Amino acid sequence: MKYFFFLAVSILLASCRNNNTGSNTQNNILQADLQPSTLSIHEIFDSIQVIPLETTDSCLLRAPVKVTTGNNRNYILDWKSFQVFLFDDEGHFLHTIGKKGQGPGEYREVYDMIMDESRKQVKLLSPFGSLYVYDLEGQFIKQIRLPDKSNYQSMVAMGDKIITWTIPNGSDEPCITIVKADTGEEVNNLWKGPRILNSVAPDNFYTYHKKSYFAPAFHDNEVYEITEDSLLLAYKWNFGEYNIDISSYKFTFTDDNQAEEGRLLTQYLKENAIPYLLRS
Repeated sequence: MKYFFFLAVSILLASCRNNNTGSNTQNNILQADLQPSTLSIHEIFDSIQVIPLETTDSCLLRAPVKVTTGNNRNYILDWKSFQVFLFDDEGHFLHTIGKKGQGPGEYREVYDMIMDESRKQVKLLSPFGSLYVYDLEGQFIKQIRLPDKSNYQSMVAMGDKIITWTIPNGSDEPCITIVKADTGEEVNNLWKGPRILNSVAPDNFYTYHKKSYFAPAFHDNEVYEITEDSLLLAYKWNFGEYNIDISSYKFTFTDDNQAEEGRLLTQYLKENAIPYLLRS
């Protein structure tokens, strides 16, 4: 299953290990006020603009999951067609980038995209371990092979590097792999832990003030800043009485019990027995 759509927060997991984590802020704990309150959108946004997108048979969005703006254009990744749709600032459809197929520059599926303004490129991430690189007009440039990992899910740019997230086969396989953006060569890898818990967090990166962050599932509500060498604790959520103790959910976290515990986790999520996950 590719995606769980949940508002998110990560939770305690003492069994995670070898994750190259450190702390640069021991006291940055965010106290969450969970009481209902009224909030004006003007407290969040300086301005709001609505852009009606052109809707024709050639540009019908069925499952838009990521929007990136730049170069006076809007790049929208759609997970039904596995293509990027380009619209101008007035919502006029321009063209698509990428295509399912078996020819040059074509693929079976793509799960994420990066719009690289400095290189004037769009990169699409295949779960089968490739980056497909196109120019801003949609012309295929090259395919970059990534390190041999189980199942690539998401990525985020970090300077001349790309941080990728994979769902591991076992607890000894790293989930975060940092690669060179131009070659796919591995620079470093980070974060290990039980596959069943890492599998529910395929979209756990975000960028803020040109820094990249990572929110692992079920790890004491912590959020880490990603550097090339390590993960640094950035901040931690505190939900008071609603903090979740994952040890109470009867998981063994062993690699030989993945199927059964996968079904158990799915059941917990469907029944809201696990009420939240930290997500982008």
